[in-house]
Amino acid sequence: MAPCFSAILKTATEFIEVFTYPSLSTVEDGFDLDVLVIALAPEFELRYERVYAFLQDDVTRRRPSVDLALNLLCESAEAKLLRRARFAPEAALLRSELLKLVPDPQNAQPPLLAHYLKLDDRVVTWLLGQEGLDPRFAHCCRCIDPSLTLDHMLISDEKKCALLALVELADTRGEQLKL
Repeated sequence: MAPCFSAILKTATEFIEVFTYPSLSTVEDGFDLDVLVIALAPEFELRYERVYAFLQDDVTRRRPSVDLALNLLCESAEAKLLRRARFAPEAALLRSELLKLVPDPQNAQPPLLAHYLKLDDRVVTWLLGQEGLDPRFAHCCRCIDPSLTLDHMLISDEKKCALLALVELADTRGEQLKL
């Protein structure tokens, strides 16, 4: 069963907090999260493509553009000018490669505003609750579901307890555990 959009939004919020910002206090106004959701919407429901085409007054522009995001999220021309910096190469969403700006193929050298917003494919699959291996690694990796539990490992009980404590500590802190 597909997850509902509110669950995806919650996941997106957690995702952007973990992967883009060191702490929630850095996300002052949620602008980047809103951009992430705008870019995610057509991946969740294709009807958003028609909405975006209507909003951009162009049936060929079915994907959200920088201009559309700024028009939806900014109340004034001054705010739009200020927020353009969020689409610079050093901005958090682009630097972390969560979001890509795709040039409009109908323009030889399109301005920034004409670029489309495209989430990384792996980010989309993760936000939509789909599991699996990143296709970029499929040629050299495979996912394996563990068939053994900690009880089956040939290590001392002391080391098993230490491993469990390490996992629990990482889980409580909300950190990723890499062994």
